[in-house]
Amino acid sequence: MLKRAFSTISDWAPSKATSASIGSGFSFNEKQLEHIQAEKHLKTQFAISNKPALLFRSVTHDLINAISETEDSKATLVVDGPRSSGKTATLMQTATHFSAKNWIVVHLKCASWISGIYPYQSSKDTYLQPQLALEILQSIQKQNEKLLFQVKSPLEKSMNDFLKEANLENSSERLQDFVAFIASHKERAPVLFCLDQANALYSNTAYHDKESNRLSSARFQIPSIFHQLANSELKNGSLVFGMDHSMPQIKSAWLNHKLKTIQPVNQVEETFDAPRYEDLSQVSEFGAVLDRKLDPLAHDLFASEFKGDIKAIQKYQVPFYSYEEVKQVLDLYKQVELIHKGSFTQHRRD
Repeated sequence: MLKRAFSTISDWAPSKATSASIGSGFSFNEKQLEHIQAEKHLKTQFAISNKPALLFRSVTHDLINAISETEDSKATLVVDGPRSSGKTATLMQTATHFSAKNWIVVHLKCASWISGIYPYQSSKDTYLQPQLALEILQSIQKQNEKLLFQVKSPLEKSMNDFLKEANLENSSERLQDFVAFIASHKERAPVLFCLDQANALYSNTAYHDKESNRLSSARFQIPSIFHQLANSELKNGSLVFGMDHSMPQIKSAWLNHKLKTIQPVNQVEETFDAPRYEDLSQVSEFGAVLDRKLDPLAHDLFASEFKGDIKAIQKYQVPFYSYEEVKQVLDLYKQVELIHKGSFTQHRRD
């Protein structure tokens, strides 16, 4: 049996986040993979390669710089781009970078929150998901154990113990208290809230009320916690949302329409597969032409229930891979033995 060659690709470290590293591949060690959430397809890719690695792109370099330069976040940075442009990989590398720099990193994926798989219960004018809240708290505690030991919670114990002692009875309340406290408490390490699939926070869900009416995510406590965070100033940190256009069930007509009206803060080349935003002022979801005088969100069940808004948005555009980047990715795949033969040259279509 042939012994697999070990890749010479080096592990990611904050010192590598320079322009000189653009176009190179960097790997993740076991600790980084344990603390940062990877998408299913990336987990599969990492499992069958001899070393889990991703290409460091200029768009990731620029995003890291943009977050690093922000002291108090007054705007939500929404990472958007066409499907398969590398948004999830960009967010994963960014979260890994700031975790290695000893930031408190809350890296979460939101699609399952509205999928109907978690038990839910009515409480006053909202719906709670205690099991989901507990899993989120456990994830945050494991990602940031050492740093959270240094932060005192409202109960005069370490924030690490505050999260670790959560249970199904108090998880919903503790999640709300944690986010509110961390967002306003400046005497701590910098914090990065990095929420992938964030369009799920602003869409309809798979849940229904007692009358079988479909519930929007705005009716649930956990999405509402992050709605509130997006409407406030985050002390000594940044809030980053990542869009996911691969799952129709988390599509948000409201957020798509909002992003359509915003120019990206970064300069990117136009690609043949640019993001497609609905012009909701003219066409409904059923293809019917709407009167321009109508509210462009009138047909969106979510819009009629949503009482808040994102205070300020900065759109950060992730472009589709350039031809040069595709070649660099294929070369990286050869190094980690995802592919074994062949040479790669650049071909442009006329």
